[in-house]
Amino acid sequence: MLPTLLLTRPFPQSERFARMCQQAIGLEVPVLISPLMRIVPQDVALDRADFGDVILSSANGARTLADICDVTGLTAYCVGDQTAEVAMQLGMVAQSAHGTASDLIELIRRSNPKQPLLHARGQETRGEIVQTLQAQGYDVRSEVLYAQEPCDLSAEAHILLSAENSIAVPLFSPRSARLFDTAIAKSPAKIIIFPMSVAVSQAYSGSAAQIMQPPAKPNAHSLCDLIAAYYLACSG
Repeated sequence: MLPTLLLTRPFPQSERFARMCQQAIGLEVPVLISPLMRIVPQDVALDRADFGDVILSSANGARTLADICDVTGLTAYCVGDQTAEVAMQLGMVAQSAHGTASDLIELIRRSNPKQPLLHARGQETRGEIVQTLQAQGYDVRSEVLYAQEPCDLSAEAHILLSAENSIAVPLFSPRSARLFDTAIAKSPAKIIIFPMSVAVSQAYSGSAAQIMQPPAKPNAHSLCDLIAAYYLACSG
């Protein structure tokens, strides 16, 4: 039996990643979605006249921004392809940095926007995007549009983890790695961790049977490719 793919991001991202993995693997893989965080929009008012372009370091930032104001035609500098795709679906003109916060900063530097920038973000963020751009002379501010509140794993996930199952777990951020580490204390399952980056791998200190090497490029497609290769090896 193939390992269960346990996805702990909020449902929209997890459902999308599950479809991506199923397509890449080409086999029917058991999937369980059990978010470790939920997205809670904050009470924020924004006026489009106060900023020109927007910086998006997550798809959640794109969605919550669109709930607050009209984003049609807004230029969005996005950390990765998935965020850019969501931004485009919402009516923005999106550019993808295809990677990390550093890649996003470099994309903005190359584009050299002259109008004020808004980093629409969550309460938890990494990369010091705004501070770095401000130090380089850009007119940029950040606005916390949503909080990422921790939540417990579902009853189904606890049952899965309470037995000697094989479970593949992609982890996308250091915070999710720490939350998962805490959530699965003393689980007898054989857990295979697929970290998005070295930082995520270092944040996980649990006793997983195996922690895979992170992909060379820290993005969802590269992580999906690693997971697909693992599942195909298991099936062969």
